Amino acid sequence: MAAPAPGRAARGLRRARAEARHAVRRARRGLRSARKRVRKQIQWFGWRPVVELLRPLDALGIPVVAPYAAGSRWLARIWALPAVERRLVRRVARSCPEHPVAGRSGPLRADERERFFSSLFLTTWRLNALARCPDEVFRRCVSLEGPEHVEKARAAGRGVIFASAHHGAAEAMSVALGRVGIAPHCFAAVEFERRLLRGRSGWPLQVIVRAPGRASGLRAMAQARAVLKGRGAVLILADGGKGQVDVELPFLGGTQRFAQGFATLALVSGAPVVPVFGIPGPQGRVAVRFLPPLDAGAPEWPRSRRIRHLVAQYARHLEERLLEDPLLIKSVDLEGMRRHGSWDAAALRAAATSGS
Repeated sequence: MAAPAPGRAARGLRRARAEARHAVRRARRGLRSARKRVRKQIQWFGWRPVVELLRPLDALGIPVVAPYAAGSRWLARIWALPAVERRLVRRVARSCPEHPVAGRSGPLRADERERFFSSLFLTTWRLNALARCPDEVFRRCVSLEGPEHVEKARAAGRGVIFASAHHGAAEAMSVALGRVGIAPHCFAAVEFERRLLRGRSGWPLQVIVRAPGRASGLRAMAQARAVLKGRGAVLILADGGKGQVDVELPFLGGTQRFAQGFATLALVSGAPVVPVFGIPGPQGRVAVRFLPPLDAGAPEWPRSRRIRHLVAQYARHLEERLLEDPLLIKSVDLEGMRRHGSWDAAALRAAATSGS
């Protein structure tokens, strides 16, 4: 039998080496995936007995989370520990180097420490505990600023769009509005439903799920329009990056592209837009701050101009809120905003440093 030609042998050797490299890469990827699955299984089996215990208790309406007022006091004491503060601040700075807290040289002030930590950590507990707390605790912890702006918007005889932001007590906004009688339909991602437990107060939290995909977005907008037609309320975190992000505006010394969903919904439904922000305070207090309804522009303006006009007003309010309380921006949402903007995050760090 004749020996193979030198060229054919070299090609075969190169092919064998390439296949070996690919096999090694596949094995490494499989090993990494297996390690991740093992870690998740260990974590799940560690928490599984607790989860299995909480589910039937929650179905019976028995509160299984720390009471809101007492839990807020306990957390304030824990967060005041220097070791806890250093660890959590390093965690935020490591995960998001552009966060304003990363530029702080010393410890946080006592008046801003609790507000900062309550905005970023244990937000699911805050959401559920606030939904379950008694009415007297809720009235003591939640205050309304500018409720006359809501009455003005409702006087038009249509529904109301509340435009909030991923800042401060954003997670508590749906509960806070619901318990003061507004009961908004909340635009939310699918993950939000998994985090929510129904409160003992008996009011249902109504969610408009905005799953990925154009068809899902159109269904969500149609559902929101039907709510507004029935003189209901819709809550939107208008600084998010979902939907059509194509309105570019001046922002923090640079530019930021905003989604136009809330403005489009306002024009097609005729509903006024009321900006609202949740501002955390000490001992678990939350101030719900309503601002005057946005001006929808002249009816003869082109639709694109009216959309830009509405979004620009919201952007100014958001910029003022960020500069007033830069530490309260959530690190994950800051990264999302930076993907759609060209502004310098040093402006937030400067504002945080000047307030220290």
